[in-house]
Amino acid sequence: MSNTNELLAALNWRYATKVFDATKKIPADVWSAIEQTLVLTPTSFGLQPYKFLIVQTPAVREALLPQTWGQKQVVDCSH
Repeated sequence: MSNTNELLAALNWRYATKVFDATKKIPADVWSAIEQTLVLTPTSFGLQPYKFLIVQTPAVREALLPQTWGQKQVVDCSH
């Protein structure tokens, strides 16, 4: 099965991850597919006025922690 098929199967499963393995990173091709799915997500008006911020700097992610009610996923996630 290709990475793209695995990604789609995982998204269809709709599981909320409670803990991330901070040592693992999402491969670039899979991350690109995730970005494409985010941009293509439909809205009720048929517009996609989304803006996404991808924060990869560890210090910035740590600074965001208080704004996320202390959820460590923001620090430990891949992107």
